[in-house]
Amino acid sequence: MNVAISFQRKRKTRKKYHRKYSRENTPNQQHRREEEEVENERAEQLYNAISTLNASEKAIITMYLEGFSYAEIAYVTDLTENYVGVRLNRIRKKLSNKIKTSRWNSKN
Repeated sequence: MNVAISFQRKRKTRKKYHRKYSRENTPNQQHRREEEEVENERAEQLYNAISTLNASEKAIITMYLEGFSYAEIAYVTDLTENYVGVRLNRIRKKLSNKIKTSRWNSKN
């Protein structure tokens, strides 16, 4: 019985401090919207860059982004796991370059 009473008393205190802490450290709505806009813009740039890849590259990077392991991608694409890793690195570099050039072109 005393354990339950002590637990409830501590729980109330914790809730009070948690509410105070969370209110002080919550970013304002405007800041959150700006972060969401930046994130959406980055996602759109990534999807645009992926759309320029050939079919096999699209398949590999899409499976990777969906959480497939190298072994699963290798099985589906009939490649070795090592070669899947090589292809993913090349695709990532290609996407990175395309996104950088699209940002550069949009600034000019």
